[in-house]
Amino acid sequence: MRTLSLNHIPVEVLIESIFCYLAARDIQALSCCSSFLAGVCADDLLWKRLLLRDFNVRITHKIGVDLKSIHKGLQGDSRIFVWGVNENNIFWPPGPFATISEQDGDDRKVLSYPHAIEAGPQVAALEAGATLFCALDIEGKLHVWGNLSWTSFAPRCMGRASAPATLLMPNKIESVSCGRMHIAVVDALSNIWIFTSWESPYRLVCPELSNTSPETSAAQVEVGSYFVAVLTESAGVYATWPFCGPQRDFTLSPSEVSGAGLRVPDDWRQSGTFYDCELWDAHSRLLALPQLPDLPPLPLTGYGASLSPRITQIAAGNDFLVALTNHGHVLKIDLTGGQHANGLTKLQEKIAAGDLGWEYLPLFSTLDGYENLNNAPPFQAEPRSALGGPPVGRITRITANDRMFAAHSTGPGSIVLMGTKRTTSSTPPEFIPFHQSHFVISVTLGDNHFGALTSDGQLLTWGRAAFGALGLGDPHSLPADTPGGFSSNPACASLPDVKVPCPVRFDWEAEGSGTTAGKRQFCFAAAASGKQFAALVLSLDDRSS
Repeated sequence: MRTLSLNHIPVEVLIESIFCYLAARDIQALSCCSSFLAGVCADDLLWKRLLLRDFNVRITHKIGVDLKSIHKGLQGDSRIFVWGVNENNIFWPPGPFATISEQDGDDRKVLSYPHAIEAGPQVAALEAGATLFCALDIEGKLHVWGNLSWTSFAPRCMGRASAPATLLMPNKIESVSCGRMHIAVVDALSNIWIFTSWESPYRLVCPELSNTSPETSAAQVEVGSYFVAVLTESAGVYATWPFCGPQRDFTLSPSEVSGAGLRVPDDWRQSGTFYDCELWDAHSRLLALPQLPDLPPLPLTGYGASLSPRITQIAAGNDFLVALTNHGHVLKIDLTGGQHANGLTKLQEKIAAGDLGWEYLPLFSTLDGYENLNNAPPFQAEPRSALGGPPVGRITRITANDRMFAAHSTGPGSIVLMGTKRTTSSTPPEFIPFHQSHFVISVTLGDNHFGALTSDGQLLTWGRAAFGALGLGDPHSLPADTPGGFSSNPACASLPDVKVPCPVRFDWEAEGSGTTAGKRQFCFAAAASGKQFAALVLSLDDRSS
């Protein structure tokens, strides 16, 4: 009788049906048994499954380090860094603030380089609002600090958390989106909760989002300036202004949502760094956004090219929404006026009359036409082979904040295309050739400062250097005419903008301490908004990568 071993089982079956249920330490032990098992245990697909299972981290793009190292880094030394303006004392503990005088005559306390804060154990994701930060940990608990602005619409008006606090919800939180006034989260049961007070979230209740079918189940939730937008699993898009105009008279009732509850350590309870949330249901009207217009075929769509275009991502800004299709089409719709009295009704009438719809942005949807990048810096200074050639592929990600939005591709030909609320179908995008050589995997936007995360764990920032929001160092200490520093021109009193993205260092506070000796600082996530920035940084052992 033939003896079977693990070597006879297809690798896909081993990963999907056996190894993904094992503890990480057992997988590490198996990898020492044979060269075959070592190869299986090092497979990125396996570690994608383990990152999602163990840390609630979903990897959707290729990064420049093996995922086993990321898993190990999340188990150990991961830290949150913040910098920018200390508005409403949102940085905790207080950092080494510098005073910067602006042209308006105001003196502002700023952190001009990354400062580590205390924000709970094993954080796996970050989001930022105008004056607040949110962090999700590996257990699905939500940690917040900063200020909400709409507490007047909440039964319990706790809108300020001067130090990171844990919000206790009945079920694990899967995702969070932050706006200027409020935040929205989606829990493990696909319930959508809106916070205008840290202690009193509202569950969005309406027939269109009953979670009974793909047409009524949320795939993504995005918060804009005054509205909440929802993308369903069937690619439908809705918007609501739950606390504006006529919606202020929404039907409110105590929520009966229950769940397993999330455990909070006793020392956290004793320190008072948590809120037991009082749950409410808000029965609210939704605006169904129109169907997609007829869209042209795009080149290089690859898998799924035969499928009809459908919306797969949305991004919300100040009274506008951006959408991305499975083929790489980028579209925008103007939602101005929805927050006013009868605003939702007026938008419905405009949609019904054909006066409001998605506007296709062809110059943001194809990478053709950007061959002239090879004639722009830094392409003139580097051989084409070193930069990977002209952009290829398609737009795969979008993001928005306030009046700005960005669409970008990934990989060696990555490019970031930026637009504004006023962008139309004929508006050319702003692009920065520097990004093409840096394998950009995500982009985050503040009011006037921006960041791009690369696959090798670098955070590149550019834009307005005032308020320390770029994290490039104390401008008073930096040499003149260096990025983030003052100009040597005496006629230029304020900090000049940074045009070329620059890498952010996370070792300012560790210099000379030896705390990062032998460790590689890998930026895993970043979030910008308002005049602040936050980053989640892992300390990886280079020998394990």
